[in-house]
Amino acid sequence: MASPRSKSLSAREASGSPTATRALVRDGRPLYRQLADDLRHRIAAGEFDIGSSIPTEAQLSRDYRASRITVRHALGLLEQEGLLHREQGRGSFVRARSIAVGPRRLTSFSEELRERGLRQGSDLVGVEHLSLPGDMPIDLDPATGCVRIERVRRADGHAIAHQVSYLPGELGADVEAALARNGSLYDYLRTRHAIEIDSADETYRVAAAEPDAARILGITVGSPVFVVERVGFAGTRRVEWTLSTVFGEGYEVHVHLRR
Repeated sequence: MASPRSKSLSAREASGSPTATRALVRDGRPLYRQLADDLRHRIAAGEFDIGSSIPTEAQLSRDYRASRITVRHALGLLEQEGLLHREQGRGSFVRARSIAVGPRRLTSFSEELRERGLRQGSDLVGVEHLSLPGDMPIDLDPATGCVRIERVRRADGHAIAHQVSYLPGELGADVEAALARNGSLYDYLRTRHAIEIDSADETYRVAAAEPDAARILGITVGSPVFVVERVGFAGTRRVEWTLSTVFGEGYEVHVHLRR
């Protein structure tokens, strides 16, 4: 037998009408949480595109047979979660899902996205071998130089970061083919060279988007971005230097402070 909630949703789903009723039920949960849960599901299912508006408070009130106060509480909750942003006089709009980081175990960019339920993707822009690299914070053999790897990183299909990584030259012989297949630099180092990045130093700074990064990320030149600099260590050897330019609206840094 279908649950009362599934019955309340089936009328709309069967009709396909955007104004059909999605009545809430009294199942012990606060009504605003029921409404927020259903809107969250609809956003995750792709019913509303990123950047598009969702129905107005008045429309949601009619669709769910809920008071305007209930609707406002639900929208406020989704705004706190980073799923919506509200603009005075215009309505509520779907935000791109944020990548929230903070004190954590060391992970690659690919692992970070997977752990947060985001579908990761990577476009390999190019691989270049530099015989006479400038000063950079990795341990190089002067005879082999270094390899420069440029990629666009994606979350749920959307470009969120322009990333340039440098490795010692002897580690880059077949990196281009490996990244085209897999996309994860750490997986490549682990499986091809038995090198595990086991610690890293990271620096975060806010900057204005340069033209190349703005074009790749689909933002205007000068938009706020995070620049994340990572030096990765395998034991005591510095084997990775990565500069990531991340669209500021989709990236958050959470820090837990203790006295």
